[in-house]
Amino acid sequence: MKEKSARDPLGAFAGFVLRIAFLAVAVVLLGWVVLTKVETAKGFDVAMWAAQHSPIPLPVDPVEFGNRVINSPSIWFIAAFGVMALMAAFTNLWGARLRLRPEGVSNDGEARLELKGAPARVGGSLEGVVVLDGKAAAGDRYKLLLQCRDREGKGSTSYSDSIEVRALPGAGAGGAILPFRFDIPLTALPLLEWGPFRARVVYEWELLFMPVGSWFGSTFPLQVEPGPVAEVRAARAAMPPAVVGPFPWKIALGVVGGLLGVLTLLFLLVDALISFFRGTVTP
Repeated sequence: MKEKSARDPLGAFAGFVLRIAFLAVAVVLLGWVVLTKVETAKGFDVAMWAAQHSPIPLPVDPVEFGNRVINSPSIWFIAAFGVMALMAAFTNLWGARLRLRPEGVSNDGEARLELKGAPARVGGSLEGVVVLDGKAAAGDRYKLLLQCRDREGKGSTSYSDSIEVRALPGAGAGGAILPFRFDIPLTALPLLEWGPFRARVVYEWELLFMPVGSWFGSTFPLQVEPGPVAEVRAARAAMPPAVVGPFPWKIALGVVGGLLGVLTLLFLLVDALISFFRGTVTP
């Protein structure tokens, strides 16, 4: 594995730019909300100035615009938008950091991954060692989790397997290593193939490790090749019907939960818009 080259410097630069943009939006919106709650008149003046200098023509005059945005629920809708922009800023910062990480280094920079044998694939094995930094001690117990997520399915886990290992002494002074081996079954993922009504699903693999009993861990992205089509088809055909796919009640709960979430967001958005265009309270 390469140890010194950046993974995606162009993507990291784009992530930093987006982070600055979202952070600027968050600071402006949340700062205005705080100012309005502390000094309503000053918040009104700022809102009116923004309306006067808006590059997009507004359907109301600046005074009316200031009246509407400083009152509930408009001001809380703006605050929520600011919080979302702040979260997007940190998400882009995290993504940029990962793109600058050297190959084979964990997301927090505290461990290195060394793989052995042939490239991993579905129906094969994943073997290697995790080289921990000097703060780790031999004899400590760690949990290693191999998992695959459906990137187009909003991060749902498609396959996972875990083991517990005891850290062994490292080759140099200090530190420790975690040897591991995972056998990836042919049925780990659905059969990936093109068809008139099928889109090729994108899966992302990762190896996560953490001390036993900890809630947080470090991760390595992995490249795992799909298994041979004929072997995967035969393995899945031999599976009991009850094992193939999620249970219907899980699908039903997922659909109901998604619909409730969408309806709640639509209700809040419509309520905020109606209040904005009908509000006439002056400071």
